[in-house]
Amino acid sequence: DPNAPAAPSNLAASPNPACANTPISLSVTNNPGATYTWSASSPNAGLGNSITNTNSMLPTVAGFYNINVTQTVAGCTSPAATLGVSVNSSPPTPTAGTVSSTNPTTCSGTNGSITLSGYLISTSYTVEYVFNSNTVSTQISSNGAGNIIIGGLVAGSYSNFKITNVSGCSSAVYPGPVVLTNPSAPAAPTNLVANPNPVCLGFSSTLTVTNTAGASYSWTASNANAGLNPSTSSSVTMAPTSAGSYSISVTQTIAGCTSPASTISVVVNPAAP
Repeated sequence: DPNAPAAPSNLAASPNPACANTPISLSVTNNPGATYTWSASSPNAGLGNSITNTNSMLPTVAGFYNINVTQTVAGCTSPAATLGVSVNSSPPTPTAGTVSSTNPTTCSGTNGSITLSGYLISTSYTVEYVFNSNTVSTQISSNGAGNIIIGGLVAGSYSNFKITNVSGCSSAVYPGPVVLTNPSAPAAPTNLVANPNPVCLGFSSTLTVTNTAGASYSWTASNANAGLNPSTSSSVTMAPTSAGSYSISVTQTIAGCTSPASTISVVVNPAAP
């Protein structure tokens, strides 16, 4: 009988190491007239069926796999060439069930957060997401519960989350979106009154609204001649410098959120002759 051929040469896998669920290309130097038999140490290697000098594998489970290949020429089979392929795990893909969020506590606040759960504890990850059409990439270590917390966020829409581990293996993309919202703006100040109204030139008028605990107030006048004094409280005085009708507006701000304005007209009559 003819002599058995030598083992296939230059057995290679690309990439190697690889990530789970990532295709891997396998090849040996082609020997014209040969047919090839491929085998793997575990079905989890996801080895394809091929009788040529190339093959592929799609491993579904992380681990170390031995890939063997023989060549048969004129009915004679060679010894096997063997290659170890290392497959690293990929982080789980975020889902609606594993993503939660906390809204900012103030308008324009930066203390919102998004939490991704189900990861290895105390492990460093690269987290990518899209905010305002810009891709953001940041290094975050999971906490002792396996949660990745993306902090320091403002209100807005966050999408396309992808998690990459230190082995360079990435999850699939979770499109989201996750929407963070500011607190609701307060209502306009109530019971805005001016006393007296009308007022005579040379006298002052006091304006008040019902005080809301924790609110600061912003008062404005339609004209500087209204003589409106600065104030951040629920009351203010005005000492007009000329007769006329003035619109006085006031808003209230709570937790950084500003209300619509309440407005009153104050009539200033000329001084008595």
